[in-house]
Amino acid sequence: MNIISDQKLSILRLISLEGMIEDQRLVSLLASRELFHIEDAVRSNLNELKREGMVELVASEYWSITEPGKLNLTESLHKKRKDLLSALKDNIWTSFKEQDSDLKKVCTMWQVMPDGSLNTHEDHEYDFDVIERLLSIHDRLCNLFGDDHRIEREFNGLLNDLSNALEEIDEGQLEFFVGTSVNSYHNLWRELHEDLLCTLGIDREE
Repeated sequence: MNIISDQKLSILRLISLEGMIEDQRLVSLLASRELFHIEDAVRSNLNELKREGMVELVASEYWSITEPGKLNLTESLHKKRKDLLSALKDNIWTSFKEQDSDLKKVCTMWQVMPDGSLNTHEDHEYDFDVIERLLSIHDRLCNLFGDDHRIEREFNGLLNDLSNALEEIDEGQLEFFVGTSVNSYHNLWRELHEDLLCTLGIDREE
């Protein structure tokens, strides 16, 4: 099996993560990323993946990954990063899981106030504190992946997208924290998590 392109891997990863994802949402999320730039690039790769039997269109508007698609995603990532697997397993995975737990707590803080009420984002001091916590997690993530330049280069695309989400938040676009219709920090973090799981061949329950 040949290693498939980074663009196709990104499409498969996102569909794998979501289980099923609405066509226009999938295209919209990917087309705004540096790896694709335009909708046509997403469409052409998506159509190729469909012809190759790795994805399928369900109910005319939802994309789902097939079993061959899951196998190609996992095997391609594994082969592409065979020289990095030991470092990812030993140095990255354990620390990432700890940071993943911290991110979930911060995302909950962003959505729910300490008294249990929904965060309406009217308390700017509170929001600023939560954003500072998110920035701290991001710095730790960059340091973690930056310890090995080979790993940093391999995950450069997702790391840049995460940084772009932070810039949007800083500019007042609050949906880029946990929003589902944009490339929010939470969405992209989940993709990074899925990427590591597929690369290392780890079940989500582990």
